[in-house]
Amino acid sequence: MSMRCSVRRQARQDLEDIAAYLIEHSRGGVDSALRVVEAIEETFERIARTPGGSSVLELPPGVESPPFELRRRVVTRYSDYVVFYTLEGEQVEILSVLHGAQDWPSILFGDKTHDHET
Repeated sequence: MSMRCSVRRQARQDLEDIAAYLIEHSRGGVDSALRVVEAIEETFERIARTPGGSSVLELPPGVESPPFELRRRVVTRYSDYVVFYTLEGEQVEILSVLHGAQDWPSILFGDKTHDHET
């Protein structure tokens, strides 16, 4: 049985940004963008069916832990893209969708890093 899946505003904006980028920069244009967005949305559905299928993400040194367990799932057929999500009770919260080359800790957590120098 699938969990309820909520896609946050940032994740929806990420989808729009990905589509706009692919339309402008890929050889396949609109067709490429539609295929990638469809694959990402299918990944949302897979996450809802098997939310525990991804382990809790270990944060890099210096990144302050959020008050939730962050998970990520690579998009099937388009492994350059990663869906970041968390489990909130009986619901999956899709937080963001990023290209794997992006600096996800900075994007997701901004300046929430610890200065380990003493």
